[in-house]
Amino acid sequence: MYLEWADVNYYVPAKREEVAEFREGKATSSNDILESHPRSRGKAVKRVLNGAFGHAKPNECVAIMGPSGSGKTSLLNVLAGRQVLSKGSFSEGSILANGAAFNKGLFGEVGSFV
Repeated sequence: MYLEWADVNYYVPAKREEVAEFREGKATSSNDILESHPRSRGKAVKRVLNGAFGHAKPNECVAIMGPSGSGKTSLLNVLAGRQVLSKGSFSEGSILANGAAFNKGLFGEVGSFV
């Protein structure tokens, strides 16, 4: 099965301190805080993944590498449909299997990660 993902964004609820720093202009560029998003129910959210894209071909081992805090595990959780592990989190973007919409409940049949 050919798995591909494009323009994947993942949001988690922002902490009060992060929102305060953002409002005061003290936030670092890595703190991508959005005070409103159509799916955030009026709460501020932090973007953890921003436009992630990639693919995994059949019979290949794929490595996702990057520094600590860069979103590797978050990306894998989104691809596996596990983002519900974070209450109030949500994702958007395109995840396809063989060119069709990917049923995230079937991730365990086509891949795994630890």
